[in-house]
Amino acid sequence: MARGRTTDASRKRKEPQDRILTVEESRAAASKVKKEHFHAAKTTALYGSHVQRGKAFLADLAKHNGLPSWPPDYHLAFEQPNEASPIALLQFVVNYMNNGDLKYATAEGIRSAFKDHFQNLGCQGDYWREDGRGGYVGNPVHESEFSNYMTSLRKQDGRLGGRNQSLAISYKDMTALMTYLQKEQTIEENTLPVCLMFEAFAATAFTIWTR
Repeated sequence: MARGRTTDASRKRKEPQDRILTVEESRAAASKVKKEHFHAAKTTALYGSHVQRGKAFLADLAKHNGLPSWPPDYHLAFEQPNEASPIALLQFVVNYMNNGDLKYATAEGIRSAFKDHFQNLGCQGDYWREDGRGGYVGNPVHESEFSNYMTSLRKQDGRLGGRNQSLAISYKDMTALMTYLQKEQTIEENTLPVCLMFEAFAATAFTIWTR
């Protein structure tokens, strides 16, 4: 190749940007990418519909004077996470489930939607507790009363035959399976290629199921 000739790769290489983004701009850009690509388009749309129904539920309560006097800012429970957020979420889900022949999967879908919604509002962590300064930290979906309701709903659904799909294999079960496949006796009985094939198959299936 002659010296000085420009290759296709060099033509396509982007020049470094002239200005370094500030912290705020970087976070805004990262947030935009997350909003557009973190979930599949259908999941994003489904989550959005659940949240909008929750907000409409509170708006309807306010319109008909159905908001409780405590906790304060109940009408803002889904707009600005506060003490009322997990209580309002519980009221919304219970009423939504009671007004139709719905399964646990529906309630879990609502929970996932609001978990994502509250995370986008700055709620992080797998807990919900007072911060000692009159506020709360964590994510409202992890509040004990709401979590206990969801657990009970799942168990009720299972006892009534609501679950019609198989359970995902646990990490503990995967560890036991891999240990078995790597035992000398297992390899002798089934040959090394067969054991390696099953290890690869199990690991791939576990990854796909839990992603």
